[in-house]
Amino acid sequence: MKTFRFLKHVAFCSLFGLSISFMVSCSSSKSTQNSTKSQIIQDVAVAAEPCDEYAMADPIRRASGNGVHFKEVTATNLAQLNARANLARALQSMIETATGNYADSNDMFTAEEAESASITDQSAKVKDWEKGVAKEIVKGAPIVKKSRYRTANNQWNIYVCVELKTSIAEIAAQVTRAFEEAFSPEQKARISFDACKFEESIKEEFNIHLGATE
Repeated sequence: MKTFRFLKHVAFCSLFGLSISFMVSCSSSKSTQNSTKSQIIQDVAVAAEPCDEYAMADPIRRASGNGVHFKEVTATNLAQLNARANLARALQSMIETATGNYADSNDMFTAEEAESASITDQSAKVKDWEKGVAKEIVKGAPIVKKSRYRTANNQWNIYVCVELKTSIAEIAAQVTRAFEEAFSPEQKARISFDACKFEESIKEEFNIHLGATE
């Protein structure tokens, strides 16, 4: 009788051990599957943020930005400020390139003049002007697209796209007028400034950037 009970106990322990092994095996299998599934999800390409994508379609007139804050209004204002700053930087870069191209193609300075202190000062003023005019152009750029997200700590993460409601020709004309107003007749005469050629140089640079995104 004792022997029978002993054998029954051994059989029960063996069966219990097999059950535990099966459960561990299943758990391990599920863990591996979940890990693989997680890796697959991580490898999936993430689509571009809609505001970023919309801005990239017209990099001359549009730019995107984002802001994070517990208040949605504040996050939106931050996003708009960032978007305008991004647009101003892009415009400044294009204006700087166009101004440089205009200077090179029109032989604005001789080699001797380029080394002089007065021309160095003039170049510094042009750099300041390029930055200032870009900021002025984008100052009133309105929000044309907005995306709203919530962060893990319940803040608002807002993306916006701002857009200039003017054509490339109008922006180029605005830049040219700003240049004429910023420099005296004597300064413009010294660099042989031609408003029409300068405006065409601005438009050409803008169209190069626009064509690169198409």
